[in-house]
Amino acid sequence: INHQAIGAKINPAYLAGLIAQESAFDEKAVSSARALGLTQITASGEAEVIRDNSSWPRYPNINKMRTPMLRAKIMSGKINGQNEWRLNPELSVVGGLTYIQYLNDYWHRGSNLNIVSANYKDPESIMSHLILASYNSGPTRVNYALQEHGKRWLRDDDELNEARVYVRRVFSYCDHFSKQED
Repeated sequence: INHQAIGAKINPAYLAGLIAQESAFDEKAVSSARALGLTQITASGEAEVIRDNSSWPRYPNINKMRTPMLRAKIMSGKINGQNEWRLNPELSVVGGLTYIQYLNDYWHRGSNLNIVSANYKDPESIMSHLILASYNSGPTRVNYALQEHGKRWLRDDDELNEARVYVRRVFSYCDHFSKQED
């Protein structure tokens, strides 16, 4: 985590906090939304990550499997880090960082950055929150909330209840891991 985060110019404690919240460091984690591995990349997130990493191993039709079948195949070892990149700890970390970079680029694009700038004098001060909320709920949903509620986007949008808790927890973990480094 430290090596990959530093290479991507991301605070290692931020990445560790995200992984702690997403999977509790369980490389075989499977969510009800069929997000997989340490960084819990979903099918839609994978579509962004795999563009630049098309040689990574992908299990056939994995994104169409029902969750119980997916879990059973992972627990039995039929789907594993050798045939599915999201279950390979190193590739999962790199994939999570790739998705974070995609979200960072999304929020720095013209019209999206204009929306952020219209609500915050210093857009960079809120970027980590926007990226984490987008990682959890998708950038389109977060963008809509920002347009509808301005600075109160994370507090006032009922669609982002889960993201609100998620962001708070990731930053709590981040704080914890930052203190571990001291």
